Amino acid sequence: MKTLIAAALLLSTTSAYAHNSCNAEVEGGLKIQQDSIQFFDQKEALLYEIKNDKSLWIDGSAVQLSPAQQAVVTEYSARIHNVVPEVKMVVIEGLNLASDGFNMAFNELLGEGNTAADDLNEKLATIRAEVDAKFASDQVIYVNHNGIEGDNFLGKEFEQELQAAVEDTVQKAIGSILVAVGKEMIFSGGDSQAFEKRMESFGAKVEQEMESRAELIEAKADQLCQSFAQIDNLEEALKEQVQDVSRFDLFSVTVKQDSHHDDQA
Repeated sequence: MKTLIAAALLLSTTSAYAHNSCNAEVEGGLKIQQDSIQFFDQKEALLYEIKNDKSLWIDGSAVQLSPAQQAVVTEYSARIHNVVPEVKMVVIEGLNLASDGFNMAFNELLGEGNTAADDLNEKLATIRAEVDAKFASDQVIYVNHNGIEGDNFLGKEFEQELQAAVEDTVQKAIGSILVAVGKEMIFSGGDSQAFEKRMESFGAKVEQEMESRAELIEAKADQLCQSFAQIDNLEEALKEQVQDVSRFDLFSVTVKQDSHHDDQA
């Protein structure tokens, strides 16, 4: 099953080496809009709705809520709305990290102003624009057990398309890279060790830069894990507070931390 966290962290977890392993599944579906969130079962039948982060509606009628129930409903809805820009930020920063890494490598090997990564940069720019548009505050987002709805958005086809773009860029650049390496060898009088040392120094520099930036994304990815866990906890609280909601279980979230942390759910 394609999980929501796997979709949301497709790039960020692979580039940021996040400490937390997240597994968040949506058993039904939910439609997130500015003024409401609708919750559906696996057959896409409407279960309940929260309007304006405030009122709970079941079977077309508003539920009379106690202050305690109202507090849970409001926080539950607000948390779901707030996680949308978190997902957007993590994915876009992961894309930026990938783009900058490729550009640094090609600029070192081929010189500033090379066009080797132009196609990939264009592809990544297109994806960034799609992510930005998809997660805009005025957009309707529908999430189900397959992930985020919309032309396999952030799904398997998205991952395969991105991987193909990377492979195509590297393949097209191989000839230019070999020529550049040949020139380096000639200009250095055939001193392969000097060239090797320069590449090792450059590699260490890139690794340090990427790891430093990846740590920032890692922290945001870990926070996103916790945000989904909090949503799951609030759903459980809502089920305890409102009997008519107790039979529904849309979210299943597990956050497994590394060996330096205790497991959380």
